[in-house]
Amino acid sequence: MYKTSKESRIELKLRLMIVFGFVFLLLLIGTFFYHFMEGWTFSQSLYFSTISLVSRGFFDLYPSNIFSVIFSVFYLLIGVGIMIYAVSTIVAYYISFYQQAVEKKASELINKLTTKKKKIKPKEKWYILKEKGKDL
Repeated sequence: MYKTSKESRIELKLRLMIVFGFVFLLLLIGTFFYHFMEGWTFSQSLYFSTISLVSRGFFDLYPSNIFSVIFSVFYLLIGVGIMIYAVSTIVAYYISFYQQAVEKKASELINKLTTKKKKIKPKEKWYILKEKGKDL
């Protein structure tokens, strides 16, 4: 029912590889399409495909053929969605390594606050999380 952290990391690593495969395929399709339809070099086509997917573009290159414009609309709609998913997968993979440490630190802090014999007195709506000379 629940996955261990190792199983979650393996699943995230697999998703990450699949997403990078889609990003590579997307850049390859865009590069070849713009190379043959616009007559740009491969490096210009790859540059335009990459810049268009990860930002709003620099407008130093732009499609001039009507078929290229129509392709660009659908290419960017699909491509930007894939790029956003790729970034969120990278962040989830990164967070999975630090999740246990953060949970452990939070539970230690809660235990210290709840098992303390003296009550923490509020000072202007804020709780002081420091004892004299000690950091919690």
